[in-house]
Amino acid sequence: MVKKLYILGRFDNKGVSGDDSPSLDQYMELGWEIMGTGFWAKNNLSEGDGICTTADRLFMYEHITDNLVAYEDLLKNKKELSEEYDEIHVLFMKKEEILRDYNEREWTKNETDNMIRNNIPKCKEEKDFVCVQIRNRDHCKSRGGNNSSWIECVKLLSNMYSKVYIVGKGNENKDLPDNAEIVNLKKYCSLIRSEKCVASFGPSSGCMMLNYIYGKKDLPVHILYTESIEIQQSGHILFFADRTNLTKVKSNFHFDFDSIVKEIRKL
Repeated sequence: MVKKLYILGRFDNKGVSGDDSPSLDQYMELGWEIMGTGFWAKNNLSEGDGICTTADRLFMYEHITDNLVAYEDLLKNKKELSEEYDEIHVLFMKKEEILRDYNEREWTKNETDNMIRNNIPKCKEEKDFVCVQIRNRDHCKSRGGNNSSWIECVKLLSNMYSKVYIVGKGNENKDLPDNAEIVNLKKYCSLIRSEKCVASFGPSSGCMMLNYIYGKKDLPVHILYTESIEIQQSGHILFFADRTNLTKVKSNFHFDFDSIVKEIRKL
């Protein structure tokens, strides 16, 4: 049996292990991995094969295989991993290929089940809370609004709920309320599965895509997309995930911060 390791969407010689990149031929952003190479891995991995992605994303595949390799470790230990695996493949799908999957065919029930199946427990919170994504972009910076406005949303929510959970790298030194807590991707997925999660807010970005895979049914998901025409014209993967909506969340797209604030005040 040939043992293969699949790198999900990055070139192993020049991909980056950070949070963001404008170039999909070097790095598969979170949303594109979820709906592209992650979709492939969840439906096509053979026994003994392994998955490689950044360390903070490995949890998404724990129910598929125990053979998980952090991309950061691959960059350091490629020789050792080459001895463990017979073949190492960069599983790269072009943007057009992924979008064609969403435009031209219906997923089978088995494919749908494989996408939303997971072993992430629901977070056991006793009081209602909200989740907010704050993304520090290095490209398309205007697409999801400015971070200072999101911080103001967090402050507003912190006066309404005992806890506000924030997902997104680069927020550690922000001026956040005492009852705001920064969490990693896995904790975020656990939170949006909880019955106590009142709503999820954020810009058009990969973290918001997780709501369509891990969010509880009917969870109000409010997404800010400041370039309203482009959402349909550019083929943003979030738009196609919303159309598929595997977990049946109640998603709402907003095109300015005033609309987001209005939704917050309705809670």
